[in-house]
Amino acid sequence: MADNRVENSFTDRVMRYLLILAAVFLALSCSRKPGTIMPVDFGTFEKAMNSGSALTQQDVNKLMADLQEEVQKNTAGKQLPDVQVMDLPGNRFNLPDMIRRKTIIAVSDAHCGIGKGCTMEDLPKIITRLKKQYDDFDVICLVVRTKADIDDPAAFKSYLAGLKPLYPVLCVMEEEAARKMNVFGSPTRLLIDKNRTVVKIKTGMAVDPEVLYDELAGFLMNVHSGLFQ
Repeated sequence: MADNRVENSFTDRVMRYLLILAAVFLALSCSRKPGTIMPVDFGTFEKAMNSGSALTQQDVNKLMADLQEEVQKNTAGKQLPDVQVMDLPGNRFNLPDMIRRKTIIAVSDAHCGIGKGCTMEDLPKIITRLKKQYDDFDVICLVVRTKADIDDPAAFKSYLAGLKPLYPVLCVMEEEAARKMNVFGSPTRLLIDKNRTVVKIKTGMAVDPEVLYDELAGFLMNVHSGLFQ
């Protein structure tokens, strides 16, 4: 009988130990955060595009598709890095600190006509429609300042002035910061969850604004694998 009691006591201790280990492992798994965005080496793609050899449209399309895939792989599911942005009065902020809930980040520059058209016309109209259905999201508009803007800021300042009444949160970011977020074209939009994790990054303008509306509405309706739970 004594042997049985000793054996049972030992078994109980082992079981308790295993349960504690399991609880610790579960807690660590739940608290584990995704890594930050991994910057893509755009130089590789730029060299391929400017190699000097004649590229067919099919070649160009494949290079762009490969770049989009690489950007998505290194950005989606990862957290925003610490990058500095500046509002129009000159106050500086760490971009991740500005994320409080689901956020649409719209990035453009003053030089791409397509990007300017989407950011000044299509997107504000879509956001107005979305705000009528959903009130639990924010929009941050970022304008990338290039070297050309520093040398000749007139067009840059004019673009900012046009955006100011459309976006309550409007900031400037430098090219280096944009690269850290894998922004390589205008317009680019990043869909961010409340934990500052990128759900999706997309460069380019939707031919049909309704496609963009459906994409953003889907983001707000929590259709992306429960990332917002």
